[in-house]
Amino acid sequence: MAERISLQEFASLNGYSLPAHLPVEKWVRIPAKGKTHPNKSASIRVFSDGNALIKDFTTGEDLVYFPENSRKSPEEIARIKKEQAKQKAKEVQNYRKEVLRSAGNAEVLFELSSENVPANYPYLLRKGIQPNGVRFFSGKTPVPPELAKLIHHLKRQDCLMIPRYSSESFLEGKIQTVEFIKPNGGKFPPLQSKPKGSYFIIPGNAGQIVTCEGFATGATLKERYVNDAMVVVAFNAGNLLPVSRYFREKFPSSEMIIAGDNDFKNPVNTGRDKAIATARLVNASYSIPEFSEGESGSDWNDRFLLDCKGGQSC
Repeated sequence: MAERISLQEFASLNGYSLPAHLPVEKWVRIPAKGKTHPNKSASIRVFSDGNALIKDFTTGEDLVYFPENSRKSPEEIARIKKEQAKQKAKEVQNYRKEVLRSAGNAEVLFELSSENVPANYPYLLRKGIQPNGVRFFSGKTPVPPELAKLIHHLKRQDCLMIPRYSSESFLEGKIQTVEFIKPNGGKFPPLQSKPKGSYFIIPGNAGQIVTCEGFATGATLKERYVNDAMVVVAFNAGNLLPVSRYFREKFPSSEMIIAGDNDFKNPVNTGRDKAIATARLVNASYSIPEFSEGESGSDWNDRFLLDCKGGQSC
């Protein structure tokens, strides 16, 4: 029999730090694996039967904790399953409400943006890319008070705005949230948004679909490497799988390539690992940029800019 360990010990062994007290049947935000406060990129929920689930939004990892099994009657097991099913249905309903609220806010913000992106926008110049359908959100734009608090972190400066479209069945193809990119490259979704499973498309022939993490990576791929393909931006490594699955269902016979990041300087190469795992699960190939030890970078935009500095054709 395996040695019994406490939830705190289980979390610590897997790289997570938990608060001393955890409520039952409620999600609590905690630091992601190997992180400390104020990071809150993971969540834990302790269920009424003593089991617990840790979800890491940075790595996409799900960890389940089981306490030592106790003898339960068939009636008790049935009751627990019924309670869990009821709780799950409630969570689904609440999530849908939250997504729709987030989408409504995003739609209003999107309508306040402009298609006229300044040609000299610092982020685009630094990355060597074109707007590719993103929008411009002026820091001088009047915003309704109830929405202004959702974007106070932008400090009323000019930003790029990227619409993030939904793969949810109840909101399919509509804006689910938006992402802002500051001139210095800082990226922010509006507060209280629900970005899971959302994507942005740089149009092309759907016979070949290339999925990647960030917008600059997607723009570089489209402009420099796969001009004719449809490029899909999933925004982060954890979103690669749900977005790729959605497009695989939509285009079952298309060639699909997962253009992952190469986080080779990190202890865990999340970008590469997630790309390879996603490719295997959606019947796709994968492409990961290579870097030497003396180079800095992780994605295809970094690779392109390094090659340009090295005198290659740009």
